[in-house]
Amino acid sequence: MLTIYGSALSPYVMRVQLQLRAKGLEFALSPTPGGDSKSVEYLALNPIGRVPALRHADWVIPESTVIAEYLEDVFPVPPMLPADAGERARVRLIVRMVDLYLARSVHPLYWQTLAAKPDAAVVAPSLRDLAAALSYLDYYIAPERH
Repeated sequence: MLTIYGSALSPYVMRVQLQLRAKGLEFALSPTPGGDSKSVEYLALNPIGRVPALRHADWVIPESTVIAEYLEDVFPVPPMLPADAGERARVRLIVRMVDLYLARSVHPLYWQTLAAKPDAAVVAPSLRDLAAALSYLDYYIAPERH
C-alpha cells in the first residue's frame, strides 16, 4: 500500500497525488503522525520534517520530486515523462522552476490572505517574484520553444 503523509492543501502533496492518480495507483492520504510535520513521531519517519513523505513497502521517501522519480521507476506504466531526453529535461526544468520560483513566491502571499491587514512590504516583492516565475514558466512551456 502507498501512503502519502501530508495535507491535501500542500501543492507538493497534490503533485504526488496527481501522479498516483494518473498512474491509476491506489493510495492513502494520511495526516502526519503526531499531527504535525515537526512531531517526534513524524520526524522518526522523515527527519527533514517536511511534507510529503511516501511510505511504500520498507521505504519512507521524502521530497515530492524524489517521490515522483521513485514512482516513475517502480511503476513505469503509464509513463509520466516523454520518451525524448530533451523533452524529459524540459519537464524536469519546469517542475524545478515551480519548486524554486513559483511556490516560493506564492507561499508568503498565502499567509497574507489570512492576515487581517496584508503587509505591503511582503505582498509587493512576492507579486514581483510571482510575475517573474510565471514568465520563466511561460518561456519553457510555450510550444514554439520545443
